[in-house]
Amino acid sequence: MPNTRLRRHLFKTITTITVGPSAQPFHLHRDLLTHHSPFFAACLSPTSSFLESHTNTVALPSDRPDTFEYLTQWLYTASLAHEAVDTPDSDSPPAFFTLLHLYALADKLFISALKNDIVDRIAELADTRNAVPAPDDTRVLYGEIRESAPVRRLVLDLFVWMKTDALVVGHEDSWDERFLRDLVVRVKKGRSGGGTTGVRGGEAPWRRDLCAYHEHGEGDVRCCQRGEK
Repeated sequence: MPNTRLRRHLFKTITTITVGPSAQPFHLHRDLLTHHSPFFAACLSPTSSFLESHTNTVALPSDRPDTFEYLTQWLYTASLAHEAVDTPDSDSPPAFFTLLHLYALADKLFISALKNDIVDRIAELADTRNAVPAPDDTRVLYGEIRESAPVRRLVLDLFVWMKTDALVVGHEDSWDERFLRDLVVRVKKGRSGGGTTGVRGGEAPWRRDLCAYHEHGEGDVRCCQRGEK
């Protein structure tokens, strides 16, 4: 029988998160934070020796309030809808940097489910809008996101498999040099058969197995295997 007594005590405690140099406050349900984020779970655990567990306040002074607001939206609605991303004008490319800033924050807070949703959204935008990140986006990708993050592989694969030659060569803004280096390496691996069927040969890898760009905990069922018997 479900423990209804336990459920009645959920979502009653409000935690304050202060974000950015100005310490902009956000007031969120503690149980929601600790359910999704091991970072918050550790900070706010009743048995923790961290100061945050006693003050019920967590400071994130180096993060962006607008990005944390986007994170809050996802926590409460599971939606990544955003006016900068869902641009109605087909001539206006999606603001990939908005999603990449969010990915960096989710990575810091160890929220794997959000990172996986962002990967899915980037892949969807690439396919439905025929769009790829711009030079400014690559600076966020390489300046804020760790080297081993799967989203880096996804963006590189988007550039390898989609028709981006003219964009890379002719864009008036400069690309992150580390991105260009990794792109050259990725192209050479594709041409040499390094785990692929060749550059633009066969089906694009994210269409074949988007789950390969996700992060899963030890023992977790891969997304593509859910519901399989």
